[in-house]
Amino acid sequence: MDKKEKTYLIIYTTIIFVFIIFTTRYLSVEELTYKFGQRDIEQYFLLTELWPDLPHNEGILPHIATRFLVPYIIKTFSIFLNLDLFYTYKLFTLIFLLTEIFFLKFLAKALRLSFYKSILFISLIILNPYIIRSHLFNPVQAHDVLFFILTIFYTYSVIKNKKNLLITITILSIFLRQTSIALFIGTLFFLYINNEKKLKIFIFVFIYLLLYKILNIIGQTITTREFDARYGYGIIYYDFNQITPLIKFLLLPVVSYFPLILLILLKFKKKIDYKISLTLFLIILLMIAQPILGGPIFTQRNVVRIATFCYIIATSFIFVTFDVEKIINKKIIYTVFVVGLFLWSLHPLYSRINIFNIIRFNF
Repeated sequence: MDKKEKTYLIIYTTIIFVFIIFTTRYLSVEELTYKFGQRDIEQYFLLTELWPDLPHNEGILPHIATRFLVPYIIKTFSIFLNLDLFYTYKLFTLIFLLTEIFFLKFLAKALRLSFYKSILFISLIILNPYIIRSHLFNPVQAHDVLFFILTIFYTYSVIKNKKNLLITITILSIFLRQTSIALFIGTLFFLYINNEKKLKIFIFVFIYLLLYKILNIIGQTITTREFDARYGYGIIYYDFNQITPLIKFLLLPVVSYFPLILLILLKFKKKIDYKISLTLFLIILLMIAQPILGGPIFTQRNVVRIATFCYIIATSFIFVTFDVEKIINKKIIYTVFVVGLFLWSLHPLYSRINIFNIIRFNF
């Protein structure tokens, strides 16, 4: 891209973000928690109630107990700035979201995208209702925005073969979500196929597993509840005679991935770096499979939000593997597709504009 196109891309990105800002629904912490079912807010507030000491509360869920780092940092700033905790979360989430958008340009550059491809790439990610809009709606899950930022650097590291950065990002992800296990497996795979030294792989595995164990020990002191492993394989307990709820459950991630599913219909590129494509594809499979394997009983509607954590990786995979140039060359289809992404972003819960309320359903 030349200087003029880079300026246009910045302007377009700003327009998208302003569009999301003004069309997102903003609520009080009480409305979010009790009226709109964002009960995780209670969990993260409980996590910091005894700041600076760690709590010991049976009401905190085991998988949330290990995510204490970011809530404690935000609580510290809340005290220091003399701000309400909820508003401090809003401030940090906004900063994290702007950082995420800023670093997307580095990923686009690593992918060597042209101006029109960059427009499509940026639109696919920023307009996804579960990446920017959902966190403006519920800012208390700020750690998830940080996880998205890490997936940007993770993808960049794979594309540019930055093994040390890849290892660092994988280790940092432990402090944010258990989903880091998928990144861990993906990193091991990438190091192996690139013939990394066995000693380096061993040290990486040792540090990762050690930190993972330490976090779990700390988590067990925070809550007296034991982690229910059925969150990882609960689908085997599902009554498969209830086929309609199962189909609805499996269709939920389609809401987030629908534009990418359409792009998969394009032809493969003539030249593909299979080491990059296979690594990204492996992580996508692992991260989408995890909430699905939990099943309708355990994962519930969270399947779409959790499955979206690899969306930036999945979007990059599309641009690495498929010939996106085909849609770029068809200007009318390209324009309609990009405009359609603006409509797609209008989630019936997170958006002020409720044109898609009719497609909401329960199990």
